[in-house]
Amino acid sequence: PSCGQNTVPNPCLTTTTMPEQYHPFQFSAQAFIQCNGDLLYVQPCAPGLIWNKEEKVCDRLE
Repeated sequence: PSCGQNTVPNPCLTTTTMPEQYHPFQFSAQAFIQCNGDLLYVQPCAPGLIWNKEEKVCDRLE
């Protein structure tokens, strides 16, 4: 059986003004995308925290 494939556009390919950028992860609020150049890394937030896209940090759910 196949699990399917989840794909999203790589936001790191359009980020050229700063070497490292942070973006929301489409499939989970408990993770975020960290760019290093054109490389994409999915980073988890610590348990009990979710990604705050305005502040660009993992934060408590309010």
